Amino acid sequence: MYEKKSPSLFFTRLVVALLIIVLLSGMTEVAYIAASYKDQNGFKSTGQKATIPHETLHRLK
Repeated sequence: MYEKKSPSLFFTRLVVALLIIVLLSGMTEVAYIAASYKDQNGFKSTGQKATIPHETLHRLK
């Protein structure tokens, strides 16, 4: 019975890992879109392209 449960546990962990990866990449993309939206509408005074700060990336990981 334990051998039958093992693959499903592995599959569940795999799905959870994939979900986390998708969520993290989605959050980064949303942050990037929000930053470029701000940049386009002149909220940011700096002329640099919209990039995600390292602090935000470290918080997301």
